Amino acid sequence: MQKRQRIFPYNIGRLFFLFLSFFCIAWVILIVLSDPLSDKMHIVGDFEKYKNAESKDTELISRRWMNYAMEMVKNYNFDAPTASRLYAYIASIYSDVLGKTNNSGQASQAVYSLLLILDPKNSPNIKKLYE
Repeated sequence: MQKRQRIFPYNIGRLFFLFLSFFCIAWVILIVLSDPLSDKMHIVGDFEKYKNAESKDTELISRRWMNYAMEMVKNYNFDAPTASRLYAYIASIYSDVLGKTNNSGQASQAVYSLLLILDPKNSPNIKKLYE
């Protein structure tokens, strides 16, 4: 006589595994496709005075370079990480050179060189800022 194979428990385990797999995949898709913070994020306050103040002319050379960086971000529609990197590059280069040489002209030249590398199409505008 042949032994009978136990099929029933094997099929239940397989069905349970498939159900669990589909449930996990559906849960991951639901989390990835939903934006849980979109309903909870609201900008509160009046930001007009900051928007108007950001392009105010000043005697500070470093502020002129940061204003140019803000215009560059607006013109090229950089995302937030790219924009913050650009601001950090400009601020850190200016600060480092100014700290080592104590000369704002050399610090300005360092930022000028960086911007020529990053934005060669607008070199006439960058040159006007440098002069």
